[in-house]
Amino acid sequence: MIEPTCATADSAISGSHPALGVVAASDLDAVLGVAVPDSARAAFRDGAALVTDPRFVAADGRVVLNTVTVQDVESNYSDEAAPAPAPVASRAVEVAEIAIPHALPWGVVIAPQTAEAIGVDRGGVTLISAYDQPPSLTTMDRLRADAASSSRAHPDVYMYPHFESGPPAPATWLWLILGATAVLVVGASAVALGLARVERRPDDATLAAVGGSRRLRRGIAFWQALVIAGMGAVTGAVARILPVWGVVLASQNSYSPPQLTDLPWPWLALLAVGLPLAIALVSWLVPPRHPDLTRRTAIA
Repeated sequence: MIEPTCATADSAISGSHPALGVVAASDLDAVLGVAVPDSARAAFRDGAALVTDPRFVAADGRVVLNTVTVQDVESNYSDEAAPAPAPVASRAVEVAEIAIPHALPWGVVIAPQTAEAIGVDRGGVTLISAYDQPPSLTTMDRLRADAASSSRAHPDVYMYPHFESGPPAPATWLWLILGATAVLVVGASAVALGLARVERRPDDATLAAVGGSRRLRRGIAFWQALVIAGMGAVTGAVARILPVWGVVLASQNSYSPPQLTDLPWPWLALLAVGLPLAIALVSWLVPPRHPDLTRRTAIA
């Protein structure tokens, strides 16, 4: 259960979600959606805050909780360009280190005892439930009907259930993309390596004439295929990563900016490394053509 308390002046004026929430230490896993380490939970109980939005962290690594009056906030509704109201009280709170990979409505979370110690007024309750299995449509319909009935009975209370299922698993699309890309890479590599083998026939004949073994010529075919296929695959993967990196750097000051960890790194590794290795292995398995020594023998 989380109790929204106050908001920043800007978010209060715009009507967005509150920035500060009060959560019991036992409810952190369900509210944050991650397993909270014991060290962070202990610091949270001792008065530290958990931060889900890095914009709320001050330069000294702490969170500053400012109290503003309702009158000052309401006076800014008519003038969006007005500066934020001056706080009537401020309190700095230490921050417990924790990584939260997804966005949450509350930028800062504190414990109930911390809220009481620093005099934070609390109002409104959001109930969060974690299900082992996603609730069925019948369950969600029943919850919505009960919420609507309660809201009609208590007009001053707004109730609406919302289920967050998260994004769908992308494995199906990634496999399709990987398969389509592999077909293109294998086709282009087959043409390039076929031409390379034709161009390499005089060199194979020279190696055979001076005693080069078939294993040596297989090794040359392996490395040639790895260079030809690998250069293109690695260059293509890097060319796709660079724009995403630019977006990440440009979004560092935004709420819930994208991270490089969001990229499907295992799939990129399959394209950039695994696919060229597979092509090179096939090139090694296909035996080189028996060298034609007729011209070399005639010259000798």
